[in-house]
Amino acid sequence: MRIKFKMFLATLTTSALLVGAMYTLVQWSVDRGMLHYVNQRDAERISYNVAQLALYYEDIGHWEDLRTHRTFHNVATGTNDQAPQRGGRDRGMPQGRHGEPRGDGRHSEDRRPHDRRDKGQPSPSRPGAFESSAIETGADPRNLTLFDAQKNIIKESPRATDSDQLYPIEADGELVGWLSLDRREKITDGYELQFLQQQRETLLAISLLVFLISALLALPLAHNLVRPIRQLAAGAEKLSGGDYAVILETQRNDELGQLAASFNELARTLAANEQARRRWFADISHELRTPLAILKGEIEALQDGVRPLSLDRVNSLGEEIQHLTRLVEDLYELSNSDIGALKYRKEVVDFRELVDSVIDHYQPLLKKQQLQLTFHYDAQASYRLWGDVDRLRQMLGNLFSNSIKYSDAGGELRLTLRACQDELLLTLEDSPPGVTTEHLSHLFEHLYRVEQSRNRSSGGSGLGLSICKRIVEAHDGKISAQGSPLGGLSIELALPKAHA
Repeated sequence: MRIKFKMFLATLTTSALLVGAMYTLVQWSVDRGMLHYVNQRDAERISYNVAQLALYYEDIGHWEDLRTHRTFHNVATGTNDQAPQRGGRDRGMPQGRHGEPRGDGRHSEDRRPHDRRDKGQPSPSRPGAFESSAIETGADPRNLTLFDAQKNIIKESPRATDSDQLYPIEADGELVGWLSLDRREKITDGYELQFLQQQRETLLAISLLVFLISALLALPLAHNLVRPIRQLAAGAEKLSGGDYAVILETQRNDELGQLAASFNELARTLAANEQARRRWFADISHELRTPLAILKGEIEALQDGVRPLSLDRVNSLGEEIQHLTRLVEDLYELSNSDIGALKYRKEVVDFRELVDSVIDHYQPLLKKQQLQLTFHYDAQASYRLWGDVDRLRQMLGNLFSNSIKYSDAGGELRLTLRACQDELLLTLEDSPPGVTTEHLSHLFEHLYRVEQSRNRSSGGSGLGLSICKRIVEAHDGKISAQGSPLGGLSIELALPKAHA
């Protein structure tokens, strides 16, 4: 499966899980909210039921007739049209507190349980009267349980649950019973259930719509994310084919944009390395071809009798062979350094003593070239470092050879050694000819020469400074080149000191 479709399916699956979780949580929240609302509404309305039951008790004087569900429902909701009689008396005559007929002569149909004007109860026609239209019909009687004054159950709710909240019922200032409200555990009927069902259907439709929108957006999103990856794949294929001129768009500011920028940098590095490799082979071929061509010409001249065989001719051939041998050895050593095969046996070395020994070795050559060397250092300082004596000697020899070969006769060399807190600084300055600024940054490259004066005619292979750089870096140091105050070249290197 292509990555585009994998990302599409991953995005779609994530959207489906999120939509499903949203549907479940919202539905749970609506159900819990509705249940809380219904229970709180019943708690606020139960005072109506308490008032209706109190009126009923003042009329009847007992709870016996409320043991049936229908009667209890009618009385508790204020819909009872006719109060039941006591002890089988005439239902047409209202009964008094102790069973005597009332003396006012009014019919019982005019004495509803909630109409207690003669008892001082609020009338719907007077201010403060209890109006059922304002609080509807009170709490649902199915959630009510009626107790007598001694908390014996008169009418138990069919949904009875453990409830610690009891509401007292008082008639004529006396406690005649208790009413408890059982909280609902779930919505099973009524308008609330219809409302919840409508909410479920609406929420389900919204969830499906959101999922559909997610599916429509997931495909272009996956395509947009995969497009730069496909460009990277195409670019990598071109790089593997040797086309290093490929450049990717880097307008994005995210990780893919950074990856494209890194890819472009890799392409430029590979192009530079390829150019260096070609120049490297061309330079090596040129360096090898020149002495071979000279040898071939000299030998053919001797063979053809153009030049007589003499000791000078043999010496000339030997010099070319020596130059060729030195070039091959330098190339071999430099290649070993590049691949890490150059061996280093490090120990604590007194760098000043090592520099003194190298100066003594090159004194004859300095006199031959009529060059004056001065060495400046602090005799009280410590110049100990951790390094390979042979490699450091080779590095110093290459530096001295380079300065001696490329300095005019009668010139000057100045060598300065300083001990800093954590490193040793060695500076070698020579007299003219100098090196222009454009060539300074290339002096440590393989086979690089300044053609004006520092050329092959001086006998160098163009690898001495490259080898010096490798040795310095192997000792965790740094080397650089710049113009010398004496008019020539200044080489400065820094090596870490050895700590006791």
